[in-house]
Amino acid sequence: MRELVFLDTECTGLDRDADIWEFGAIRRHADGTESRLHIFIAHDETKAARLPKSFRADYLSRCPDSDKLVPQRKAAMMIAEFIGEDAVVIGAVAAFDSHRLAALFDRHRLGTPSWLYTVVDVNALAAGYLRALGEPVEFPAQAESVGRRLGVNAEDYPRHTALGDASFAQAIFDRCTEPAQPLHIARPRTVAVLREAS
Repeated sequence: MRELVFLDTECTGLDRDADIWEFGAIRRHADGTESRLHIFIAHDETKAARLPKSFRADYLSRCPDSDKLVPQRKAAMMIAEFIGEDAVVIGAVAAFDSHRLAALFDRHRLGTPSWLYTVVDVNALAAGYLRALGEPVEFPAQAESVGRRLGVNAEDYPRHTALGDASFAQAIFDRCTEPAQPLHIARPRTVAVLREAS
């Protein structure tokens, strides 16, 4: 069984050129144990000035002084090593995080990670899980909404922190993949008619 990495990034904005200033990940090893990587990364501080007020306040209160930030190249290497090549990468709105990470890797010529195009988004996973139970779902699915309906409350996690959001994504993933009674899936009517005819 492939190991799982739940991750999240906090960035200087939603722009394509936004920098990652915080990275958090939880790796679930094959034996069930976990390891974590949490780093604050050097970035262009002028980009953070564009953050919405609440995110800007969080950034100012939590981001360490520049001399305590991990240089970008070193951070990229640490992240690449932590995730590795064969792990399944999982997150909420995972496309955003994976593209920011790909940009970081490209900037420092580390190559495109093999997991980039196979990231699991718990928003979509949870929406599918709820639909399979016959529950209505509005798209695009929001992690807070689908999580609450699965009994995973966003308020129980330090949201908009990298490790807090990674833990929240992990809880949603676990709820959707925990052993459950098999669902009865109705066969299409045309299949039944064909079988009767044969």
